[in-house]
Amino acid sequence: PSNEGSHMYEALWTNGPKEAIEFFDYTYDEHFGGVALPVYLPRQAMFEYLIGRVTKHCPDFFEKYMKFNTGIESVRFVEAKNK
Repeated sequence: PSNEGSHMYEALWTNGPKEAIEFFDYTYDEHFGGVALPVYLPRQAMFEYLIGRVTKHCPDFFEKYMKFNTGIESVRFVEAKNK
């Protein structure tokens, strides 16, 4: 996925320390290869980490499960699925 047109500004950094937002099953060491990281990650590093986690076990996640630039015409609750 592209972050073109994102409303995040280039100098944005996370507002929480990286230790508080690390996935237990996908570490920063695993993603960044053990490179020393600042306590607050820059926008692009966090974006890449999140994309890496999402696609770790399903490389085609976005093609398979997401539809971008698509309008929603109707949404309904399915009682049997509680969704």
